Formats: sequence, structure tokens, C-alpha cells
Amino acid sequence: MKMIAEVGLKEKANAKSSTLSGGQKRKLSLGIALIGDSKVVILDEPTSGMDPFSRRSTWNIIQRNKKGRVILLTTHFMDEADLLGDRVAIMAHGKLQCCGSPLFLKNRFGVGYTLTVVKESLSKVDSQTLAQISEKIKELVLSFVPSAEPLSDVGAEQSFRLPFSASNQFVAMFGSLDRRKGELAIAEYGISVTTLEEVFIRVADLEEAEEEEEDEQPVAAIGSATAGGLTSSRTPSDDSGGIVRKMTGTGGLKATKDEKGGETNFSASEGLLRQDYKEFE
Repeated sequence: MKMIAEVGLKEKANAKSSTLSGGQKRKLSLGIALIGDSKVVILDEPTSGMDPFSRRSTWNIIQRNKKGRVILLTTHFMDEADLLGDRVAIMAHGKLQCCGSPLFLKNRFGVGYTLTVVKESLSKVDSQTLAQISEKIKELVLSFVPSAEPLSDVGAEQSFRLPFSASNQFVAMFGSLDRRKGELAIAEYGISVTTLEEVFIRVADLEEAEEEEEDEQPVAAIGSATAGGLTSSRTPSDDSGGIVRKMTGTGGLKATKDEKGGETNFSASEGLLRQDYKEFE
């Protein structure tokens, strides 16, 4: 009964599992996994299909019961991985891309901090003055962090990307923002670190870019094959971006095919037909 109460199914203690909702079945499965005091627990998306309140409750249950256990958890919720994971492994395009603590991954693949400045509402400040204020705020931020990158300036909200290396300038910058709040019509401001979701998106983008780069590389392989008495070989050409393919048949008959920049130049010695070469390929 203790585990039933912990997973929030006390009122369903005498109900058949087939009558439970999808979220309640997830809770039941979690309770079954934890009740045997197993040292290794595997949870496959334990909060899928749950409402935000139930999801948060499940996180608390897992945290309370993780002591003395190894829990392997898969999830599509990056905030869940950030909260529960001591070590996080990210998969993209069917491959394991990286593994480490959430803090390590944020430092390694993160893009820095995000500074968000909220200005007074448009009803109090006209649009022309607001544009001038935006420029002054930008100048202030760049004066402390020259490598800051403006991200957006929409309506009353203005945001910047700040590198991790600039954190030693934050105290002075925040002090200046506080002192000039009235002058710059700043209602409030805040700073946030890279989220694990941003890390996941960046890792996936890096993998996709690498795959595209590999696809664009010119063929420079050297190999040979034999079929029907004909031998084919491929060697890099002297010109970049192409290969030369040669095929030799019995009796010293030869064919050469130059592939450069998408164009094909075919030549063959007597007795070896173009069709023979196509069939061999």
C-alpha cells in the first residue's frame, strides 16, 4: 500500500489495471519496477502521456527512490533529462553523439547565456523613442561584452547571446543596467543558461552538417572489381573533384571513363562497346 500511495493510485487500489487511464498505467508500471528493490531499473519514457502535474509528481518519485540504484531512463523531454540525469547520453540520427553530465554538455555544446531585457510597455513609450532606447541598451551590453550577439528585438523585449567566457563581466553589466533603469525605460531583465533542449538541437544540427559534408566529398577511392572477364578500377584524377574509371577486358581491350564535375567522357578501344561498360557498372 505504501508504493500505491506513493505513485498516487490509492483510490484505484481495488481497480483492474485494464480500467486505468494511460497515465495511471504509467504510474502502475513505475511502482511495479520500484517495489522489488531492484538495483537496476530501466524506464522507457515513464512520463509519456502524463499531464504536467503527474509528470512532476513522477519525477519526485524517481528522485526519492534512486538512492542505491542504477536507473536507465529514456525520454524525449529534455527538461526531464536535465532534472533526473546524473549522466545524459544524446542520440541523433540513430547514433550516440555524446555523453556526460548536464553541466558538461551545456559547457561543451551550449551557446552561452541569454540576456533578456524587458522595456516599458508601448503605451508609456512611443515607437521612435523605443528604437533609440534599444540602441542604447545594445551599446551598453556591447561595452561590457563586445562579443555579445543580439538575438531579437521584438516589441518591448530585447535579447542577447552572451558567451560563457564573459561571465566575469556580468556583475558590472548588471550594476550598470540597474543604475540606468529609469533612463533606458527597463521594466526588468534576466539571464538564463543554455537549456539541454538547445544542446540537443545543436548536437543534432552538427551531426546533420557532418553528414551533408561527407555526401559532398568527391570520390577518391581506389578499388577494383571483376565481372564477365572484365576488370574495373577507380583512381583519383589529377583534376580535383573527379575520378577516372578504367576497365580492361580480355585481349587487352580497354575502356576509360572520366567523371569530372558531373560530366562524363567515355572512350573505348576497338572491340569494347559502350554498352558493355554500362552493363559492367
